[in-house]
Amino acid sequence: GFTALLHVLSAVSTGGFSNYDASLAGLSSRPAAIAVMVVSFMGAVSLPLYWRSAHAGWRKGLQTFLTDIELRALFLACLLVGGVLGCLAWIHGVNSPWYHGFMMGVSAQTTTGFSTQSVAAMDPASKLIMIISMLTGGSVGSSAGGIKLLRLLILLRLLQLMLRRTGLPPHAVVEPYLGGQRLENDEMIRALQLIFLFVIIVVLSWVPFIIAGYDTLDALFEVASACGTVGLSSGIARPELEPVLKGVLCFDMLAGRVEIIALLIVLYPRNWIGRREEIS
Repeated sequence: GFTALLHVLSAVSTGGFSNYDASLAGLSSRPAAIAVMVVSFMGAVSLPLYWRSAHAGWRKGLQTFLTDIELRALFLACLLVGGVLGCLAWIHGVNSPWYHGFMMGVSAQTTTGFSTQSVAAMDPASKLIMIISMLTGGSVGSSAGGIKLLRLLILLRLLQLMLRRTGLPPHAVVEPYLGGQRLENDEMIRALQLIFLFVIIVVLSWVPFIIAGYDTLDALFEVASACGTVGLSSGIARPELEPVLKGVLCFDMLAGRVEIIALLIVLYPRNWIGRREEIS
């Protein structure tokens, strides 16, 4: 009972904590591990979506839930990442490749951090796929980390709009829509701003690990996991890690949890010194 409660609470909050050193591999049955991962997926779904669906009646609520564009994107991303990881595991002769592939894929995409196999033993291509998945993350308004799928969808829509406009007359008006709703300028700017800051934080945090002599891909995996608040490790994050690099990962985890902008506002000197001068 305690083990079940611990894993369910950890899954809902996409925390990934387990009372087994081997994480989900330590559970006595695979169905139990799959059930935990299903709860992890539910935790990565937008919480306001649950509320809207519950208050719209069962028929309209179910339609609202199933037609949500971000939920669809999350489901397709988990299928894609899990399928690719399963295929790579099968190519490299891993036992139960599809099980491990989909479990690790869902864990990375939902930023939960549970694992059924050692990340350090995975091939470079699988690590790269998981890096992209961890940085993308789950839904806006969920307990998942990453830049969030909605912001990625906004970026892709803007790129599509830019390509469409190259083939239209100069006076043509094309409005950006996503999921049947018009995208406002402020909404698009905020999404692009956060993606840009996220990339900067990842790159700046990656450099110290490279200078310290760590493997390039493993270092990027470690930084992406910290920024996405995932918790999966390629083996670099350990008690013996250099204190400076521990500090970098701690900053990344905090920045990823509050989505960077809030942390930058707190650290901006003008909000401390300037505000005090204005009050006085």
